[in-house]
Order: sequence, then structure tokens, then C-alpha cells
Amino acid sequence: KYGTLLITDSEEEFFPEEIQKLSKDVTIHGLSVIVMADWYNIEVMKKLRFYDENTRQWWMPDTGGANIPALNTLLATWGIALSDQVMEGDMEINGHTVYYASGSTLAMFPTNNSFIYSADLKDQSIEVKTGTNSIHRTVPVLGLHKTNKGANIPAL
Repeated sequence: KYGTLLITDSEEEFFPEEIQKLSKDVTIHGLSVIVMADWYNIEVMKKLRFYDENTRQWWMPDTGGANIPALNTLLATWGIALSDQVMEGDMEINGHTVYYASGSTLAMFPTNNSFIYSADLKDQSIEVKTGTNSIHRTVPVLGLHKTNKGANIPAL
């Protein structure tokens, strides 16, 4: 049995029934889930106000790159949470350089049956909020968790 659900650029809330079904599919049926999340930071969103010529009004984004609060509600089932950090930079994975354009970090992740990858990245939220350069720091950006049923839950 192989099956994987890919959740990417999630902007909507999850209904309780969806969370229950997904939890059942993962824990009972062994469904794997891959979550790729962008960023969500209220202070950064406030700084990204823009004037819309069509409506002639100032707008603030409703969400960042992804709806992290909704994803956290979904991922809480497995003890996983994403942060409100907005990180950016190059990282090395298995000898290959990968550009992490703009994304969140792992705030909470299970330690049993898990792998966590950390990278040295800069905090874009500092640059947006203060206009000053951010220092690089090591943060967890990729996690892989294997459930008791053998399903994988990577969070990026």
C-alpha cells in the first residue's frame, strides 16, 4: 500500500471532519502526508500593506505565504507545529545547494522516529520590520516523522 497526500501553499482552514479523516487515514491506513508551508507573520503582513488602484483602498494581506495557524491545527495531531519565523537563504542537502526562498521553521516536532534537518538561514522578518540586515542562525526547516503505522509525515 502506497499513498501520499501533498499539502502545499495551504491558505484555507481545515474542517474538523477533514482533520479527523486525515488522522484516521494516517494512523490506521498508513497514508503519508507531505506538508510544504510558506511563511505567516502578522507583523510582516502589516508592513506589506499596499494600495490597490482598482479599489482605491489600502490592503493588508489576509495571510502570509500560507495559513500557518490552520496548518498547525492540522499538524497538532502528530505533535508538529510551524513557527511564525520568515527565513531565507541557501542550504546544503546531500551535497546539493538548495535556495530556501521564504518559509517557516519547525517550532515543535516529535523526537521519536523522526529526522530533523536544520540550516543556517537569515530571518527576513527582521529585515522587513526594521530595515536592517539579519544575522544568519541555525533553524530547523525540514522534518520527517514515521508514525507507528509506518506512514511518513514530512514538514517543510
